[in-house]
Amino acid sequence: EPTPPGEKPAKSAAPQEAQKAGPLGSISWKDIVTVPRRPILKYHRIELIPTYNVTINSNLIRHHGFGGIINFFLSETLSVGIEGNYLQNQNLDHYFQRGLQDRVLPSVNRYVWNASFGFNYVPLYGKFALFNRWIVQWETYIGAGVGAIQTEWIPRDPANSSATNYNPMWHLDVGARFFFTKWLVFHVYLKDYMFIDKYEPTVPRADTSLPAKNTWVD
Repeated sequence: EPTPPGEKPAKSAAPQEAQKAGPLGSISWKDIVTVPRRPILKYHRIELIPTYNVTINSNLIRHHGFGGIINFFLSETLSVGIEGNYLQNQNLDHYFQRGLQDRVLPSVNRYVWNASFGFNYVPLYGKFALFNRWIVQWETYIGAGVGAIQTEWIPRDPANSSATNYNPMWHLDVGARFFFTKWLVFHVYLKDYMFIDKYEPTVPRADTSLPAKNTWVD
């Protein structure tokens, strides 16, 4: 319709709608994402962790460990705890093949148990979307500790008795936690246990200094 004399032309509806939409166009409610808060607060809480461990340091023998860890959180990022493991040895194929091919049996020890006291510190924390439906909380931690470990000889001659060693031990570790619920957390970690061990002598000698309960030398 024509504009009456003395009045300004009315603005069209299309520019007004474009102004409301903004430079990004229309936004759907599906594009709005909310991030949940942290599921738990760890301050002054106790963490109970049943563990399964496997050693990767030797191609002759492997150990499977079963134990647990108890942590107490002094803050959201720092915790102290104790750890204990019972270990079962598994001789690998290379141990027997070495004896068949070289006619030499290597000196190996089996680990019996270990226990330690240590601490963990959390430097990184975050969350990620799983299948675009769930938000998974995660954190990484580093730690260290000191303790003791018991080892035993595996005699080359089964007729001989083994000797037992009790060694001081220390370890460094790095790991991660994945929070599934307020009470269920999945742990994965890599630990480097370090200690100085004693092995069965290569050549038996009458003057060899051996630990107690040894019958290598009559």
